[in-house]
Amino acid sequence: MRKIKDVQEKIDFVRKMLENKAVIFGSLSPLLTAKDKEKTWRRIRDELLALGSNLAAANEWKALSNTVWQNIRRSTINKIDARKRTGGPGPIETDQISNWTELDSLVYDLLGRSIISGLDVPESGESERPAQFLSHATSDESRLDGEFDRHDRQHSHDESRAEDYNGGNGRNDGGNGRYDGGSGRNDGGNGRYGGGNGRYDGGSDRYDDYEAGASLEATPKTPTPKPQPPTQKRKAATPLPKLRRLPQASKSGFIELVNERKLAKTDLEIEYLKLQIEAQKMQNRKMQLELYQLEDNFSAANAIDDDPLTVTVSDSEL
Repeated sequence: MRKIKDVQEKIDFVRKMLENKAVIFGSLSPLLTAKDKEKTWRRIRDELLALGSNLAAANEWKALSNTVWQNIRRSTINKIDARKRTGGPGPIETDQISNWTELDSLVYDLLGRSIISGLDVPESGESERPAQFLSHATSDESRLDGEFDRHDRQHSHDESRAEDYNGGNGRNDGGNGRYDGGSGRNDGGNGRYGGGNGRYDGGSDRYDDYEAGASLEATPKTPTPKPQPPTQKRKAATPLPKLRRLPQASKSGFIELVNERKLAKTDLEIEYLKLQIEAQKMQNRKMQLELYQLEDNFSAANAIDDDPLTVTVSDSEL
């Protein structure tokens, strides 16, 4: 009986989550803050407490979110994984799982088919978004197309570079190559530096004096030296004026000054001590005068008149 009640409390709990699915599993935004999620969890717990749920009474709202819900979720996922390990043909359906319960169906409705197809839901509790998934797929496809285009352009560039350094119409080899025979730029035939119609060799060369086919040693042209700009002499820097050193006091004079300061300080201390002594003397004199005054007052108050002329004799004494 206790177990049945626990299962029913979990069912009520998941149903409350299903009613507030948009807030619980929604992404944080200016319209949906963490405070809103917390208020929703607290309200779910209060509603379960009103139904007399021991599950809500034994757990705070954080425990309901981080512990109770995660345990229920893992239990459903474990059932699906166990069915996958059997290796049954075709897609997995809920009716193929023998121990599938009403609680598992609610979890399935809450999480979606991503669990059934093998895509686990992130720990943050966010559900799959088909539109977002499609946008990612489209961006990935365009990215792959761009990669293939870049690869084709690189391949074409490599082929053109290979032609430049090989035969045929290549840049650095025979035939019409730039630096080789044939019509090459630097070799025989019509080459720039070779025989025939070369620029600096026989044939109709610019500097040739013979007919086509005659060889002539190229006379090196002496380069004309460029005129150097006249060297300007740097003006000598104006020397800085010498600073006169201030006369420094002699060491003996400094010592005498220090000694004078010390003597003056000693004289001041002596005068200060004399003043203190005089002040103490005055204080003692004042106290002595006060003592004399007290003695006089005491004597006047307790004086005894022993003058025989003024003494009165009583009748009894007679």
